[in-house]
Amino acid sequence: HKVKFLAAYPIGDTKIEELPVREIAPAIGYYKKVLGFSVVEFDAKTAKLQRGDAIIGLKVSKEDPEQASVYFSVLNVRQLRREYEDCGICPSQLSEEIVGDNSKIIRFFAKEPYGVCFCFGQKIRESKCEMKASETVKNNSFNGVVQPDEDDQKKGVCTAQNAVRDER
Repeated sequence: HKVKFLAAYPIGDTKIEELPVREIAPAIGYYKKVLGFSVVEFDAKTAKLQRGDAIIGLKVSKEDPEQASVYFSVLNVRQLRREYEDCGICPSQLSEEIVGDNSKIIRFFAKEPYGVCFCFGQKIRESKCEMKASETVKNNSFNGVVQPDEDDQKKGVCTAQNAVRDER
């Protein structure tokens, strides 16, 4: 079961084509070696990176990286978490969440060294019985906002707002 990146979506006001970094070369090294991205193009101040169908950009900036967050829609999220755990990233635990369109995702969070927060999620296919049950459990639906559970919050994991967009 191979990990596949389907898309990248901004969370909040994040410009995913201009994720802030202090220096471009070490950032490119981290995104390539640890996160598994390929470099599409780069210069002294910017880089365009891709993994699967997810494309992001880096930009040397004085903006606070801790204010930037990205949601990655992936296949085989469990395998990806293991891959990142093996790299020493220390991702959050996997957790399930019901999102705005009443679909269910399983996801985990991770931060890169500059402070940008990532949420990696995968939609879960449900049986008809589960769908009926999830319709009655509306207290977990945050109108498109993915919230970390209490364990995630204790670990200081960021909140992924408006994370799950129209996944195809």
